[in-house]
Amino acid sequence: MLNFIQHNTHKHDVAQHTLLEQASRNQTDVILVQEPALARNKMQGLSADAYICITHPSYDVFTPQPATDLSRIPIAPRVLVYIRKNARIQANPRYDICADPDLQVIEIVGIPEPFLIVNCYNEQQQRQEGQRQRSERQEDRTVNRLLQHIQLDHRQPALIAGDFNAHHPWWNPACNPSAISAARPLAEWLTEHQAVLINDPEVTNEKGTYISAAHSVIDLAFHRGFQTTTWGNWRYLEGTGSDHEVIGFAATPDVETIATAVARPLFNWKKANWEVFAAELQRGTQGLQQLAQGLFDCPALADPGGAPNSQNNDGPCTYYFVGSGLAATPTTRLLGRLLVQSTSTRSERQKRQCGRISSARRLR
Repeated sequence: MLNFIQHNTHKHDVAQHTLLEQASRNQTDVILVQEPALARNKMQGLSADAYICITHPSYDVFTPQPATDLSRIPIAPRVLVYIRKNARIQANPRYDICADPDLQVIEIVGIPEPFLIVNCYNEQQQRQEGQRQRSERQEDRTVNRLLQHIQLDHRQPALIAGDFNAHHPWWNPACNPSAISAARPLAEWLTEHQAVLINDPEVTNEKGTYISAAHSVIDLAFHRGFQTTTWGNWRYLEGTGSDHEVIGFAATPDVETIATAVARPLFNWKKANWEVFAAELQRGTQGLQQLAQGLFDCPALADPGGAPNSQNNDGPCTYYFVGSGLAATPTTRLLGRLLVQSTSTRSERQKRQCGRISSARRLR
């Protein structure tokens, strides 16, 4: 099972540190953050102000755009994904699908049913260099500008989550009708991709996800395309001080389906013919015992006269093992010892040990 948290920290550093500590304590596998807290890096030598990302020793952090240094992020990201280091999953950023500060795509692999994570903060595009103020057009919001242009493969399972700043009866029956038109592009894209809402309506109808506005449900999570994974356990967690609720949910693999797909054939040991097995084993080990004895009977090991000396290392070491056709190298001599020890009795091993001791004394 994979445990998830999604949360808009509203750029509060205390809220983000609290979130990471809470997630680490509960061993949450994946954290989806919107409006993360960032510090400004005003080091000398930088052409413009850079941003510093808050990290945690238990998590790897993924930015929506490529970043070689988390203390020198050139454009402030408005989404981040944290993956627990001890989680049994592998995460790969998909910058080929999207590389924008407001939306990121992460691929989760190393599990029976790999999937994509789409982490979105739906807001007007940040003010660009040279602009006096940011755009207020609906066309410049993240959903219209980016998400609508992402076409997911129908065979690719995906989790779509974030702060969508959108009001629609699909996820909030009590929303203001005048606000529905702005959410229509998002609802149409989700419908096209056959997305299923993870939010629990019984919880959100009682209390919305945005604390500052009563019954405002804008922090959403959807899944689509999963065959062997069940999504649920959607709930509110302990607050961080942000004006958004901390939301938790989980993905549970279908154990029976996965077990059927990867099950190996089982053998009934009670029905085995052990007499035939013993005969085949004995026949197979006869050649092994002969090879082991031949390796161990190397003159360089048994005959003091054949042992190499410090003045001449080229002569005696070129002997071949009796009947084996293998050169007398340190590796083959060690192999001979191991084979003989594993295929001989205790008394035979003691006799050979006494012979080696006598040979060593004569060498001295």
